[in-house]
Amino acid sequence: MKKSTIKSIVQGIILFAVFLTYQKLGVGYFLALIVYEVSNKNIKTLFIELFTAFILLLIFLGILQLQNNLTNFIDFAVLGIGEFGNKNSIAKDIKAIMLLLTPVLTIIAYIITLKNIKRTKFNKSININSIKPIIIFAIFSYLCIIPLINTYHVVLTNILTYICLGYLLNFLIAPIIEELKLNKVVSILIIGLSILMIIKSMLNIYFYSIKMYKENNNLYGAILEEEDREMLKEVDNYISNTDKNVIIFSTYSPMISIYRNDLDNGKYDLVLRGNLGLSGEQGLIEEIKQMKNTQILLLHETDDEKELYQFVYEATEYIKENLNFVGQINKFDIYETIN
Repeated sequence: MKKSTIKSIVQGIILFAVFLTYQKLGVGYFLALIVYEVSNKNIKTLFIELFTAFILLLIFLGILQLQNNLTNFIDFAVLGIGEFGNKNSIAKDIKAIMLLLTPVLTIIAYIITLKNIKRTKFNKSININSIKPIIIFAIFSYLCIIPLINTYHVVLTNILTYICLGYLLNFLIAPIIEELKLNKVVSILIIGLSILMIIKSMLNIYFYSIKMYKENNNLYGAILEEEDREMLKEVDNYISNTDKNVIIFSTYSPMISIYRNDLDNGKYDLVLRGNLGLSGEQGLIEEIKQMKNTQILLLHETDDEKELYQFVYEATEYIKENLNFVGQINKFDIYETIN
């Protein structure tokens, strides 16, 4: 098998993996791949890539069907997107809108660079075309912010754009560095800073994670603030000593579930608008109405945290108004079902 064919198959596997990881990003990756390969007239390569991803997707969907999970996959991965956009307004997030100027300015800078490439003394060793795939994939990655545009999502999506800006800056200042004969000095500075960053990261990992937990601990390698470690201990102790069914209703749920590993928190691990399927938040409220012998640990969340994580306001208010408040444990209020 030719190396080019193997690379195409690997690219198809990557496309499939990206889609499974984050469906919207998978769609963006799919479109970017088409634009990039077509622009380079690599139709055969594109066919192999898409065919590989398609076969893997069919196998995956077939397995889900055999496990009777296909409907749930479509519900949670696709059908919840309507609520995700409808109930999370972008009108107040001016910072996110301002951050969207970054890709616009990057594209303008790229176009200007291309137009002036022949009239400017650029470094011939740097190929401006190397930025092309990054630009294409960066543009289509902005599908991730649809239909919700907030600071958190835009900052994450801007990562590829920042890499593009780094390439453009390097392309523009390289001739100046060569003319001043500062190549070695700049290289030493970059290598030195890189080494310092690596050492700092390794020390952080050692002192704040590996040293903190033993290898047999579920949180071995995790970096946690002291207050979070105390919260985990208190909540774990509380759950261990109650005969009630306990549900953690907050954005801390995944951390607590990993810490205990026997906590079956289900969909409540990420009670966020857009993650709850077609029935959405109202479906969640209906489930809470049917609960018996259950305690819900509800986090005190600030308005900023709710805005960031698209927390379910209506379900939270339902719990506060209709369940019995029985006490508090660390960051959580404890509510108990009436029946």
